[in-house]
Amino acid sequence: MSSLLEAIKEAAESWPLLAGPGDPNTIDVYWHASEIVNLLKLRLPTKLPGKQIGVAVVECVENNFIKSSLIRYCSSQELAEKGRKLVECIQNRKLLSLKDSECYVVALYVWHGCINMAKVTRRTYIVPHGEAPYTIEMRLEGYRSLRECWFAEQAKGNPWVRYGVSIARLLEKKRGNPVEDNWVPQESPYWDCSVSQMSSF
Repeated sequence: MSSLLEAIKEAAESWPLLAGPGDPNTIDVYWHASEIVNLLKLRLPTKLPGKQIGVAVVECVENNFIKSSLIRYCSSQELAEKGRKLVECIQNRKLLSLKDSECYVVALYVWHGCINMAKVTRRTYIVPHGEAPYTIEMRLEGYRSLRECWFAEQAKGNPWVRYGVSIARLLEKKRGNPVEDNWVPQESPYWDCSVSQMSSF
């Protein structure tokens, strides 16, 4: 765990410039995971768990790493502590049987794919003084960007962003969120039912 915590602290020393409005976490979580992969020279596992497990992993990230905060404004020590709690959540619940560092970055990649897909199926998005409805143009642009991301990661042997996309429907259903998904391409992993419903990984 110590090498992971040191890598988290090192990665937290700099963040990418933000190009526009929106939730910085949807950019920063992915960027941070990629930094950890590079710093620790990780080769990620490719065996995927069942979708219920994936949703539980996303919930661990939400409850232990995000918690309505912007991670770029956390101190390096604070982010490392969040990372430790995230890994412990996943391991204590026996969701992923992976090394600490693999567990950490896999969870962040899954969260990135899942939450970014879920967001573009929601009816509204957050603006400074409330909410505004998504336009079809916004949905398609968000989806296009996410698709580029999961294709790029797959080319590097990382299936976890795409897997995150495939559990977005289940996450939103569990949360009781109404979705607008009739625009999502039929070949999208969003509709994928091929990931087995294993109870452990």
